Formats: sequence, C-alpha cells, structure tokens
Amino acid sequence: MNKIKDVESMALELHEEQREDRYKVRKYKDKKGEIVSEEKVGSEIAVAREALSKIMERGRVDLWNIEEVILRTEDYFLACEKSGTFPSMMGLCSRGFGMTRDGLYKWMDRNPRTPTTEYIGIVQEMMADILTNASLRNKANVAQTIFQLKNHFGHSDEVRVKKVEGDDPLMAGASSQKEIEERYRQSVVWDD
Repeated sequence: MNKIKDVESMALELHEEQREDRYKVRKYKDKKGEIVSEEKVGSEIAVAREALSKIMERGRVDLWNIEEVILRTEDYFLACEKSGTFPSMMGLCSRGFGMTRDGLYKWMDRNPRTPTTEYIGIVQEMMADILTNASLRNKANVAQTIFQLKNHFGHSDEVRVKKVEGDDPLMAGASSQKEIEERYRQSVVWDD
C-alpha cells in the first residue's frame, strides 16, 4: 500500500529531482529574458492553488442556464480586465465555469443550436479579436498570438477549397476536388 507523502517531503523530493545530473535545472524567464526565481514560480503556483479552491467552492456552471453562463463569462472578462490578463477559453472554462475546455466543447458538440453554444461561439470570436488587436498594437507576442489563434480559435494558414452546390460556373460539372482547384487556378489572372 502506498503511503501519501506529506507536503514537505514531497517538496523536498521535487527540489532534489530538479538538481540531479539526469535532470536539467528548470529555469523560467520573464519578459526581459531574466531568470525568474523559484520564489516567483512558487507564488504563481500559490495563486493558482488558491484560485482552484475558490473554483471548487463556486461549483460548475449549468450550461443549460444561459443567464448563469453570461454572468460567469462577464465576471471572468471583468477579472481579466482588472488583472491585465488576456482572456482565454482555458481561463473561462476553469476559472469561470468550473469545468474543462474538453467538457465544454463536448457539450457544445452535443448541443449545437442552444443559446449557450451560440453565445460561447461569440465569446470565442471576441477573445480571438482581443488577442489579434493586442498583437497588431505590439501589446502581445506575435508568435504566441499565432499559436493561440491556430490552436484555440480555429485559425489556419491554409486555404481550403471545397465543392459547393450552386450556380458557380467554375464548379458546374466538376467531378472532383482536384478539378475544382484546377479550374480556380486557371481562372486567376496573374500580373507580371
């Protein structure tokens, strides 16, 4: 039977593991590229631990209750505004809704035409817009912004062409995706 370790012995063990030759010492850098002290990392963890406790007290949002969803979203946005933090779906789900992003997305997939799903779609667009504008004004790291937009907001660098039913003469009689793409390539006028 495994005995649960006390906090002090667990912390000492983690501290020692970081200093053994087989592990690289974990160092974190701030915005200026300077090494952040272990105390600062510890204080970040303390804030997260306290937030987790408050999240558990508040409980999980009822996704069928659009008023509660809106209220918790507004509270989360206000907290981000006051703290100077970019809002994210990770933060909204964990801190605002008391649930995981995966849980929210699964619920939205099962309930696509609900007021909550439509509202969350608008919230996601708003978050992406905030991040994009901050990046354009040099108030957010461009590389991180690109990563966030692609991985959390469905943006991509590629153009996807798909066959659409309708009266478009370029698609009339097309039998494959490749044929449609070729027709579009041939229809473009290239300036030299």
